[in-house]
Amino acid sequence: MINEDKLANFLLYLENQSEKDFSKWLTGVNIFEILGIESAEIRHSRVLAWLLDPRENHYLKDKFLKKFLLKVIQNNLVVPEIETTEVLLKDFSKGEVFRESKNNIDILFSNSEYKFNLIIENKIFTSDHDNQLTKYRTFVENSYVGYRNIYIYLTPNGDSPVDASIEERNYWKLLSYKEVSDILEELFHDDSTDDKVAYIIKEYNDNIRRNILNDLELKELSAEIYFKYKEILDLIIDNRPTTSVFREKLIEILNSLSEQNRLIFNEKYCSKTFLRFRTKQLDDFLENVINDNNREWLTGSSYFYEITYDNFQAAVYLSISLKNQTEVQSKKLATVTHSSYSKYGFNTSNRFLSFDASEENLLLTETFNSLIKFLHENLQQIDEFEKDLILKWTEYQKEGLE
Repeated sequence: MINEDKLANFLLYLENQSEKDFSKWLTGVNIFEILGIESAEIRHSRVLAWLLDPRENHYLKDKFLKKFLLKVIQNNLVVPEIETTEVLLKDFSKGEVFRESKNNIDILFSNSEYKFNLIIENKIFTSDHDNQLTKYRTFVENSYVGYRNIYIYLTPNGDSPVDASIEERNYWKLLSYKEVSDILEELFHDDSTDDKVAYIIKEYNDNIRRNILNDLELKELSAEIYFKYKEILDLIIDNRPTTSVFREKLIEILNSLSEQNRLIFNEKYCSKTFLRFRTKQLDDFLENVINDNNREWLTGSSYFYEITYDNFQAAVYLSISLKNQTEVQSKKLATVTHSSYSKYGFNTSNRFLSFDASEENLLLTETFNSLIKFLHENLQQIDEFEKDLILKWTEYQKEGLE
């Protein structure tokens, strides 16, 4: 039995404090996720190259570059190529950034004035291979004779290269996306950062924290809350809604609609993947002959309306079986719908309304009410579709007689 005081405290926490504690991880829509940049190395390299380039339109000049170099110095015991005072005092704004144009190096910042290069190999969910680090370093040394070169191996957690020899690893300074995130946080809170650029920086940093970093702060907060309310959370987790609950509710609604003669439903028609139903109107139009002693398509039905479902999402399709069709049925459907069939003998080109409550913060009863509405609206659309089908067939027959 759950302690009532614990339950009351947990509910108070959810109401008054939880959103504030988790706000930095619950930022809603993220522009970088919309663009598919969550963990794509090439696209992350583009954003980093933009920030590192003093000549770009972010108005930061060499501010990000300097903070980046200072993090490298701070996180590596020995960086003889450059000193802190040099980073702070020199103006790197005349440097140039190259993106994969120099021997496929992810990012290369080059400043001819100070004969200085910053080379970054960006690895998010892959590692170095085929001796690539040695190839990159050799290319830079041969192309920029007399330059000071800082080689950076950038990973989510500051890991060492995997494929490189011990000797090669000594050339590469390690940096993690945690350090990059810290720099972005500083720039976001810097009053001199342009408002539009600050928005981009915040969105990018949110994306890094949510999709790349194993955020230690989030883990610690989650662990603290879990152990504080373990008994309650375990009970919730053990009884959380699953796809099977969603399926059961769909079947319950379909049975109810079948009893109201809105559709024809039998669990025999269904598989683990699809829920299926028919309508009297389309049965009559196609002169559909059914053997209810068999299951699924073995009933001999020439069609089914199929509901696909997963994770509180659903969609309705008209699926037509070539194998089960009579010549008359085939002619009616092909003439009116202009259907084409796959090699498996099915056509699912007619899609109706879809349902998605996977991202909505709804109570289960609200979700189920929305599901009922979804099926009713689909039946209305299906009815209109079937009437249009019958009308087109009638017109086609008249044209044939004339």
